[in-house]
Amino acid sequence: MSHELPKPHPEPAARDADESPARVAVIIVHWMNMSDTVECLASLAAVEYEALQVVVVNNGSPDWDEAAARRVLSTVHVVTSPENVGFAAGNNLGIAHAIENGAELLLLLNNDTIIEPDLVQAMLPAFDDPRVGIAGPIITYYDHPATVWSAGGVINRWLGYTLNPQMDRPLADVLAQGDRTVDYINGCALMVRRGVFEQVGGLWEEYFLYFEEADFCLRAHRAGYLSRLVAQPLVRHKVSASGGVRGSNALTPSKAYYFGRNVFHLLRRNSRGLWAVSGTASQFLVVFPYHFVQSVRARRPGAMLSYLAGMWDGMRGRVGRRDA
Repeated sequence: MSHELPKPHPEPAARDADESPARVAVIIVHWMNMSDTVECLASLAAVEYEALQVVVVNNGSPDWDEAAARRVLSTVHVVTSPENVGFAAGNNLGIAHAIENGAELLLLLNNDTIIEPDLVQAMLPAFDDPRVGIAGPIITYYDHPATVWSAGGVINRWLGYTLNPQMDRPLADVLAQGDRTVDYINGCALMVRRGVFEQVGGLWEEYFLYFEEADFCLRAHRAGYLSRLVAQPLVRHKVSASGGVRGSNALTPSKAYYFGRNVFHLLRRNSRGLWAVSGTASQFLVVFPYHFVQSVRARRPGAMLSYLAGMWDGMRGRVGRRDA
């Protein structure tokens, strides 16, 4: 079932320096690993920004502990789903709640992250440019904060695939490149102007997991918005703490399935003409062979069976949760 966002209403005009600060909401979807969510909330509790609300979506998680959440951040808003509806739908529940409570900027944040106390203040200047609808910071590895995990992404139209070109590069090298426009912002830490959601809708829920942020950024770009990287290391990410092996980018069977399937939905929803033809062919000629080699090197050959199952389901148009 799709979770609809509130109806559009006019955004406030640009603020003068002496006006009240923009109302910012942080949306965190919790699915397992309560200790990670608590640590993330504790880092948010250190943020000194008066117009901040934090929304946690309990995504049907059996380990959810509201008392533990409130011990570290008593003002947290809690939205509950009776079942795991996936990353996209979980975020949409939080987005709807935040917009109904007046949020003007919304930060989607993974629960297995910690943030710098100045994250909000550092991100706001990107939105002084009315063309910018989406922005995100440099994200480093939790255990290796001098190494970049993500700093904006590229959508290769000929491969029909998303690329993370800054992954595993030294932080100093990426900082030297400065702020810049990118194809998409990683959903681990993605800040969005409210009007973008109201114009193009929320995350496409049928992905369930992975590729939803690339799809969302492409839709926003078609509506005239830019995605901007804020070249500051404001978020540290444990990487795959909920869906894989912490600190590893290797494909697990579950992750591999959605990677293999959802790229076909990304192409189907966003590509036309030569991009569609080339992108589809590349899944067989380039992308799958690449993941196959990487999985063999990581000694995870079983992941490729799931990847192939995902490709098959993607070609057939299957959506949602794999076991649904």
